[in-house]
Amino acid sequence: MNTNRMVVNFRYVFGIFYVKIFQFEADGKCFFKNPRMTELDSSIGDIHSEDTQRLSSDVQDMILDYERLIIRELEKEALALHDSSLQLLEEISQLDWYLESIGSQVLIYMQLACVVRSCR
Repeated sequence: MNTNRMVVNFRYVFGIFYVKIFQFEADGKCFFKNPRMTELDSSIGDIHSEDTQRLSSDVQDMILDYERLIIRELEKEALALHDSSLQLLEEISQLDWYLESIGSQVLIYMQLACVVRSCR
């Protein structure tokens, strides 16, 4: 990715418009920040950075613990949806197969109708 230009990622999710600005690329992944993250980095610093001096270590640890808690909750939600997601994919693949089958039957019928018309 060309890091010499600003790359902005816009998303509209659940009625909220999100703007993310490209920050850097590492290990083939792009990292973005929204304006609120940039504001927090300016006011309290990047809590993942070793050189941050704006927060006491207790506050920094509390923020990181809360971040890990949120990540664990998101992982639990994702795992809870795993089985239903697999079932949904199975249903979608069957529907795709049915639609493909119907489509091919319609195509055969149309080809047969053309053959019958040309024989008259």
